[in-house]
Amino acid sequence: MASSNGEDQKKGFAGLLSLASDVACLDCADWNTREFFEEATADDVARCLSQGADPRARDEDGFTPLHWADTLEVAKALLDAGADPNARDSDQEETPLHWVVEQWIDRPEEMVKLLLAAGADPNARDSDQETPLHGAIGWSDRPEEVMKLLLAAGADPNARNEAGQTPLYTAVERLDEFVEGEGELVKALLAAGADVMARDEYGQTPLHMAVVCPIFLYPCSSQQRLAVTTAMVRVVKVLLAAGADPKAKNKEGKIPVELIFDGSPLHGTDVYWQLNDARF
Repeated sequence: MASSNGEDQKKGFAGLLSLASDVACLDCADWNTREFFEEATADDVARCLSQGADPRARDEDGFTPLHWADTLEVAKALLDAGADPNARDSDQEETPLHWVVEQWIDRPEEMVKLLLAAGADPNARDSDQETPLHGAIGWSDRPEEVMKLLLAAGADPNARNEAGQTPLYTAVERLDEFVEGEGELVKALLAAGADVMARDEYGQTPLHMAVVCPIFLYPCSSQQRLAVTTAMVRVVKVLLAAGADPKAKNKEGKIPVELIFDGSPLHGTDVYWQLNDARF
């Protein structure tokens, strides 16, 4: 009886191990899906590749496994197997580099380094004509670090998107960079040759963009208002010091100070009066 119970226990334990193995083992039939790569390890990728999975597979939207790769180890395994670092999806025409710089993932700098070393184009354009540099500055949670890697790899600081805007336009809107620091993004772009007097499709310069506080950033407390005011003052000062012209007119004939509307945090600040002098 005891022997029978012991054998039953062994069988039960073996069954649990088998079940755990089945649960832990990702199904290669789910290859090239976000769900697969959210859980996949480099070992999972190697196993599926050994079973014939295609590192250049495309789903119905044109995404490849490299687009879905969330970790450095998985991306490296895919690249070693022949994944294309410049593959584009069908809709937004984004490469894996576009995706990496816009996602909040662990060690984004290391992933960017890996893709660039594998031949990823730092000046690739998506369907909105945006480069990875636009995306990194607009969306990355580590924009300064990623931007420096892209610039060092030859990213064009004056690349224009569909609206005619360069990455500098995006940088002046990252007010968090001016709340927490001194505007390193803007300064680094200017040092890399970004044109402070660039014009977008509306004839607006980065200075025009900098004086307009987006409505969703409008503060609801005195502390928030102070933070936004400080940030906007800093960005305007950086642009003016770099040679931005406060008399430049957009296609509607407006100079930057004329875009500062009632209730703007800039009202009453020293830079407001400095910009206001351009009226005369």
